Amino acid sequence: MRTLLLALLFSASTAVAKPARVAVVTSDDFSVYTDPVKPFLQAMEKEGIRVRVIHLRGRAAEAEAASTLLRREDPKVVFALGAKAAFTVKGSVPSTPLIHASIADPGRYGIVGDQVTGVRLEAAPSMYLSQLVGLFPDIERVGVLHGEGAASGRIQAIKSAGGDVGITVAATSASNPRALRKAVPGVLDEVDALWLVPDREVLTPEVFRTVVDEARRRSVPLLVDTDNMVRAGGLFAVVADPTAVGEQAASMAFEILEGKAASLIEVQDPSATLVVLNLESLDKSGLAIDPLLLDFVDIKVD
Repeated sequence: MRTLLLALLFSASTAVAKPARVAVVTSDDFSVYTDPVKPFLQAMEKEGIRVRVIHLRGRAAEAEAASTLLRREDPKVVFALGAKAAFTVKGSVPSTPLIHASIADPGRYGIVGDQVTGVRLEAAPSMYLSQLVGLFPDIERVGVLHGEGAASGRIQAIKSAGGDVGITVAATSASNPRALRKAVPGVLDEVDALWLVPDREVLTPEVFRTVVDEARRRSVPLLVDTDNMVRAGGLFAVVADPTAVGEQAASMAFEILEGKAASLIEVQDPSATLVVLNLESLDKSGLAIDPLLLDFVDIKVD
């Protein structure tokens, strides 16, 4: 029965009798976790490398079965997408090189160490703000609203990037959802755009809806970090190109398979990005954009 369960839970890129040299583990069926898998597998296939793909689907039972399979097959490197997947891999095969992707602030989940590298979820702040001023050249002051648990290095990087592109950046932290909600009006009064950094400890769905409504009412562009946050009402984001993420992870895996230590491979920013714009939020905010500039938007959300 257990053998049958494993057969149903797991799929491989090719039907092989020998254990796969590389494993891919996805946290759930969301596109941010699944879209980079195909380009990764294509790169592996070109080199004739066997790959085991494991889908946790957000369930504890699948994570437990995945741990058993990973320990049994002992892959040379694992590509994990999402915090649940990476946490499962690190806990079950801690000495196996791990390449992570699609995780906001991996350190917060303990996804760090000598055997860990990966591709950041967020676009580099310099890339993000450069794209922003290209579409909204009148923006001069950006407020960054974040939870106290947000990575300090990222907040500082956003501030530094602002200076590089001629934008003043002011950051405000909140300790809980109520504090974040309370801070919104005052921040919006002082800025030309608000960058809302995701933090599940303080940014509940209800608070996010409040921020969206308040930003629209005051005609202030709401900047967010993910495609899903744009679709939920945020105005603008610069996100990682999933094809590039998969290809970057594959390059890292090749280096590890060739003998390079994971500790010598730095965590990388996405090598390519996509601009996402919510046209409904644009309209409801009463904001205008040069129609010609829409050609530079990769994903338009209606």
